[in-house]
Amino acid sequence: MAIQFIKEQNRFVLQTAHTTYAFDVLQGRYLRHLYYGKKIKEVPTPALRGISFSSYVREYGPDYSPDSFPCEISYYGAGDFRQTALRFETPDGTDVADFVFDSYEILDGGYSPKGLPHARFDEQTQTLAVTMRDRVTQIKLILYYTVFAAEDVIARGMRVVNEGEHTIKLTKCMPLELCFQDKDFEMISYHGHYAGEFCMQRTPLHYGIQSVASRRGTSSHQTNPFMAL
Repeated sequence: MAIQFIKEQNRFVLQTAHTTYAFDVLQGRYLRHLYYGKKIKEVPTPALRGISFSSYVREYGPDYSPDSFPCEISYYGAGDFRQTALRFETPDGTDVADFVFDSYEILDGGYSPKGLPHARFDEQTQTLAVTMRDRVTQIKLILYYTVFAAEDVIARGMRVVNEGEHTIKLTKCMPLELCFQDKDFEMISYHGHYAGEFCMQRTPLHYGIQSVASRRGTSSHQTNPFMAL
């Protein structure tokens, strides 16, 4: 099977032909990223570590800090001061969220968001759907992991469902967030101009935010919407 849930460890393991992706449910509440890389049989469990002047959950101790452990999804106002993948606003101006694990399903086939482009899938394709809930705002968050095993591809998707009585405004919704334990990477991007498209730029990653962006309102050869590590 391309997708496994190991109950004793509260761990999800996704396998393609040559890669392994794994995360677990920490303290039965939060999704902690464990590994993504070359295919392996045994997935290591990184030690939790606290960071000075970072908030932590008291009942779990100072080594549990949302600001330091590698998460599958982050959201605003829960103690994680890094860039967040999801942010919304309620009518009273509240934009704080705290999503916790609720349930999961392993489905045959792929995730097909209505009205949006998506990859074709066949009978070999499997999808993991993980549901999280914010108890205060009554918002349900579903994370999709579609495994194309033979192609070594794992596609990510996100669905936000408002089950409360009030309208919410999504201000940020990024279905992919990926934490790495390593830091020695190079970022590859492409820029260009007329008759000189796809000029490669390769730079070492450094501390801080690195991005590829364009304010033209459309993609072009001047700044391609692509990057690789």
